[in-house]
Amino acid sequence: MRPVVLMVVAVSICGAQSSASSHTAVPFHLDAGPLKLDVYISETAPVFHVVDQISQWSEFSHRQYVRYFKALDGGLSEDDLKVLAEHAEIRRAHGWGRGPEQAFYTPLGLDEALKAGVAHGDLTNEEAETERRVFQYFRPRVQRMISEGGYLDGFVHELVERQAELAAFATETARFIGASPAEAIPFYLIADPDDTNMGGGYNGGKLTLEIPRKRDAYPTVLHELFHAFAELKKDSLKAAIRPVPGLDFETLNEGLAYAVSPPGINKVRRSRHCR
Repeated sequence: MRPVVLMVVAVSICGAQSSASSHTAVPFHLDAGPLKLDVYISETAPVFHVVDQISQWSEFSHRQYVRYFKALDGGLSEDDLKVLAEHAEIRRAHGWGRGPEQAFYTPLGLDEALKAGVAHGDLTNEEAETERRVFQYFRPRVQRMISEGGYLDGFVHELVERQAELAAFATETARFIGASPAEAIPFYLIADPDDTNMGGGYNGGKLTLEIPRKRDAYPTVLHELFHAFAELKKDSLKAAIRPVPGLDFETLNEGLAYAVSPPGINKVRRSRHCR
């Protein structure tokens, strides 16, 4: 990597981390051909994400975070589970891509995120107060988990080093789909305490990715980014496959994403995706 690029990345990352204490994360903006990403190392997003996963509100919830707390503290206590149940109830009421996801995958600090979530109609006042209490309850343990990492910065460096590859993928995908995102996609990096298990998702216009300690997460970035492109043609694709028995958009979307992103559809991937 050229020194000037490395310096820009380092400044961007330091800005994101120092701004977290002042409640707003600064994005690292990445241009990759027809694709633009605003990459965040946020304060609020990982607290929400980890709480969301350990609440196990969905069959798609990732269990490596539960395993982490089990190894660290002997598991989740009865009090922990009661608090998590309050979050799970809110989460189920809104579903994927709405409500809490819109409110908390954000560069804002928690107080600002809660205010904005209520103002935008993503949360009721009562839900916001419940989520404030839940997140404050778990925040010290999540922050301890994050402090054990330090590998999120390294992944931002990898994205910069592979910028040309990412641009080539985006160009090819845009040509295949026939469209590309008009605006930069917010991309939230989440610390993952596992060596290999990971997941990501593109929901509600926001991209999230768990970064494991050892496994390369870059192929999963391509997988999830394909969903961002495919979503632009969702109505057309649904119409095209309507005559095909047993085939729905989600199945087609996943199949194509596995086919076009390394290592391809012929190799079973162990990563798990939120949706």
